[in-house]
Amino acid sequence: MNRNDPLLSKHSSLECVMHKDVEEDSVITQIIPMRLHLLKNAMFWLVVLFTGGLFYLLCYWLPAIRIKFSYTSCLVTQCSHVYVKSKHFSSFTPISEINSKKRGLLIVFHYQELAYYYDNSQFMPLFFNSTLPNKVLIDSYSHGYSSDSEILEQRVLYGVCQIIVPVMPLFTMIVTELFNPFYIFQVYSVLLWYFDNYEIYASAIVVITTISLISSIITTRRGLIALHNLAKKECKITVLRKGIESEISSTELVPGDLVEINSQLELPCDMCLISGGCIVQEGMLTGESVPVMKDALGYHDGNMYDPDSDKRHTLYEGTKIIQTRNYGGMPIRAIVVRTGFSTVKGRLVRSIMYPKPNKFKFYEDSLKFIACLALLTILGFGITVPRMVFLEFNSVDIALRTMDLITITVPPALPACMAAGVAFAITRLKNQKIYCISPNRVNVAGRIDMIVFDKTGTLTEDGMNLLGVQGINGQKMEEIKTDPKEEGVLFLECMATCHSLAFINKELVGDTQDLQIFKSTGWVYEEAEGEIYDPIVKAVVRPKPQIDPIDAAFDEDGTVMSIIDIGYELGILHIFHFTSKLKRMGVIVKNLKDNKVLYYTKGAPEVILERCKNVPDDINRVLAKYTRNGYRVLACAYDVLHKFDYSQIKSIKIEDLENDLTFIGLIILQNKLKDQTIPSLQKLNEANIKTIMATGDAVLTGISVGRECGLIHPETPVFLGELEGDNIVWQVFGTDDASHLTKLQRPPWIDYTFSENYALALTGAAFTKILHMAETETHEEQKALQLCLEKCKIYARMAPEHKTILVEKLQSRGYLVGMCGDGANDCGALKTADIGVSLSEADSSIAAPFTSQVADISSVLIVLKEGRCALTTSIQCFKYMALYSLIQFTSASFLYWYLGNLTDNQFLLFDLITVMPLAVFMSMTGPYTELSKHQPPSELVSLRILSSVILQAILQALVQMGAYVLALATFLSPPDVVIGEDPGKITYQNTVIVLISWFQYQIMCFVFSIGKPWKKPSYTNYYLTSYQIIMATASALALFLQGSVVSLLINTKSLPFDYRIYLVCLTVLYGILAYLIDKALVPWIDHRYQMKKHRKIHNQLTEDLKFT
Repeated sequence: MNRNDPLLSKHSSLECVMHKDVEEDSVITQIIPMRLHLLKNAMFWLVVLFTGGLFYLLCYWLPAIRIKFSYTSCLVTQCSHVYVKSKHFSSFTPISEINSKKRGLLIVFHYQELAYYYDNSQFMPLFFNSTLPNKVLIDSYSHGYSSDSEILEQRVLYGVCQIIVPVMPLFTMIVTELFNPFYIFQVYSVLLWYFDNYEIYASAIVVITTISLISSIITTRRGLIALHNLAKKECKITVLRKGIESEISSTELVPGDLVEINSQLELPCDMCLISGGCIVQEGMLTGESVPVMKDALGYHDGNMYDPDSDKRHTLYEGTKIIQTRNYGGMPIRAIVVRTGFSTVKGRLVRSIMYPKPNKFKFYEDSLKFIACLALLTILGFGITVPRMVFLEFNSVDIALRTMDLITITVPPALPACMAAGVAFAITRLKNQKIYCISPNRVNVAGRIDMIVFDKTGTLTEDGMNLLGVQGINGQKMEEIKTDPKEEGVLFLECMATCHSLAFINKELVGDTQDLQIFKSTGWVYEEAEGEIYDPIVKAVVRPKPQIDPIDAAFDEDGTVMSIIDIGYELGILHIFHFTSKLKRMGVIVKNLKDNKVLYYTKGAPEVILERCKNVPDDINRVLAKYTRNGYRVLACAYDVLHKFDYSQIKSIKIEDLENDLTFIGLIILQNKLKDQTIPSLQKLNEANIKTIMATGDAVLTGISVGRECGLIHPETPVFLGELEGDNIVWQVFGTDDASHLTKLQRPPWIDYTFSENYALALTGAAFTKILHMAETETHEEQKALQLCLEKCKIYARMAPEHKTILVEKLQSRGYLVGMCGDGANDCGALKTADIGVSLSEADSSIAAPFTSQVADISSVLIVLKEGRCALTTSIQCFKYMALYSLIQFTSASFLYWYLGNLTDNQFLLFDLITVMPLAVFMSMTGPYTELSKHQPPSELVSLRILSSVILQAILQALVQMGAYVLALATFLSPPDVVIGEDPGKITYQNTVIVLISWFQYQIMCFVFSIGKPWKKPSYTNYYLTSYQIIMATASALALFLQGSVVSLLINTKSLPFDYRIYLVCLTVLYGILAYLIDKALVPWIDHRYQMKKHRKIHNQLTEDLKFT
């Protein structure tokens, strides 16, 4: 583009057209071109200088301040950076220029690893356009590039063919971690303590901080390196350029290159297969354990190629070629269509690099809570500063004591203690064969209140048992036959040919359903060999050799087609693979004996039957009976292809073969529930966690399985919504015979209030219709969507994208949503959910935070229990560390009043010997055996947490004051503080405060570590119990054995025996009151508040979802 073109106004935000695969939350909403303003930048550095670098630190934490202070908005042609903002993200990214021979000079920026260029007053996505008519795509790129300039042009525009996840240099990572507010505060604290001669304590904190810092860096760096290594792949690949085949590095590939596909190749980019075929293992991307067959793109003008929808013709980066097939001696070749972060694998990596923020704000709440604690130091200042001024302290001492008071408020061991609970939970999960790749999701699991389950392979067994087949007799369905051989040969031919099976390493593999159907026929499957069969024949099936001929095959009019003998063979010429969009598959087969060509298809009954001319009268009743009992039903049909043109076999569409099909019958498959499904769902229901099913199966099957497994109570009426034409038709699914399904005249929510007991079931098409109506029509339609999200228990015929949208809509309702699937077709939903639990093997672990090798939903219970345990531990540790700070703050403020302070040994006793080990051991307590119906608190800034901390803080201060008052009443005289004198640190006041506060630290640990209902009882934690006994023994020795080693080490003086008894009594009273506050008073306050809150929410929800 010309740099002198007229542009938008200086202060306007530019529009941006997004890449089509960008998630909704990452859509750019604002782009502001900016340049450095010299005067403002000079002022910025002056402010940094005058504040001793503190302003720079603030700008590091809040980059928007730096941008505002140093940059100004400008024209695109003048900018050096653009400020880019989306719903949850913002970025200040530099502008670069690309000199393209075809497009001219392009102004480009990258946002979340995708490129955008400026064109005609807006930014456009920079990508290689492969969405072309099939014929155009093949004609344009099937001969490879003919010149170096074309290759260079593509490389300049689209970059290196590699996904490169940047790994921050170690030094930069250390600096970045050190700039964390927690570590900055620790650096400040350590410097202050060294200056104030607290060398031992400061050195110990340096050790703790260093260990915590190293641990954090190792964890972060290990994750980045693992993602970097997973994403960055390089291999040798054969490419056709300038008419010559040559082997190059995969990083040199550019979009439009023509490459040769070989067996065992791990694909370095997304490609469109244009000749030959191959079998691909796509488990890393989809979690699908079954290899997938890929066919060459058809050469016809009617279809537009799309790498996302034409999955049968697209080879995706990161997948592995297991086997290749070159029909007719043609080489297996593919066109490069996407490279780098534009690929499907790149999209997955981007979702990991830029995860969607969840509503779980524990970290943000912790910062707010710490800020509140820091504000309490103002109270300390108000008490100690005037006192020190009155006693004529010099200004340096006053400043040191004041700053030291701030360091006491925020404990330096807090980050390490907060991370311990999650680390122990991940270890326990690993021991139970559940692996977590996202530690921050462990605490989120503790607050999940809605779980979406896939059906097949998750709630039910992955494999299917063939229950039988049911043919037709005129206009009536026959009785079911358990052996397919008892039906006509048309049935056997369909079952033996209509599948996507293949031989890999001499083993027949494919979809478990197809395998079960094929094996029931007793036929033999062979890969076609060019020397024996016609080159277009891909595979051959035949009956096993037998003496007597089997049943005859019948033509459409019922006449005998042929008698099948030993030489009978069918050649599979072309396969239309099953897709969730088609809901069916088909094959073109040829009888190799009489050369008759037939088309067989099988799939969802509602799709097949609408294409058949001979639909039995009782088919709906039969289908309803099977689906009501939870069986999977497939319909079969065929047609004879007269005068078939073999030259059109690759370009023919499945729709062209489906005019007036002949219905053959039904295949009935039984899918049994897994052993752990019913008990696991029962426990989830008892824990008040909502459960729903999202399946690709038929809706009646989904309802039946839902009732069988307990998702829906047997007596709960279910209203079924299906899309017929452009309208949603509602039926009542009762408990009587399926033929008595009753249609409703209007949606059920018109006649039933929200609070009444009923459930909804929706098909994917009906759900999409309701979504569309809610977005485009009245407020009533929006309420209908919200009610469906609250009441619907079964979502059937759901495509993968439907599941993802469902999870997003449930999240928008305020639910924290978990998704559990077997990996196949569930990856989008697994990534979108607040937590995803994949039941597939490790190949799909990149798609979900949790991957379980325990292939049933009991693993969900384990994850939820560990999540609740970890969240409770985090809350307990935070409360404990907060009370530790407040206890020490009270002690220090009191001692400051009398010119005293804690000694270094006392600081070490409390921080390193008492509090730190107790906090760590507290984190080791495991989850409770049962899943409670009450969820643990998750918000630190909440009534329950704040009331507990505030009441405990008041109580501990009163107890310390009481201990001192008792000392005054029994043996201690008020100290005579002389202006200008230093009475020293080892005093009776110090001894009293040290002993009572030491007991307080231990009591707080005991009170906060009580386990049920989310953690096991603390006495089951042998490490914690043992250390509590050791600490209690040591503190008792310090109290009763005056002059003992313990007393000498902690610098305490000898106290009268009577006072020691009083101190024990006061400690016991404090323990009882602290326990009652946390286990009785606070829960009672919170329960009343929550009940009132829940009633208000329920009433409001009932009112909002009331229909007129």
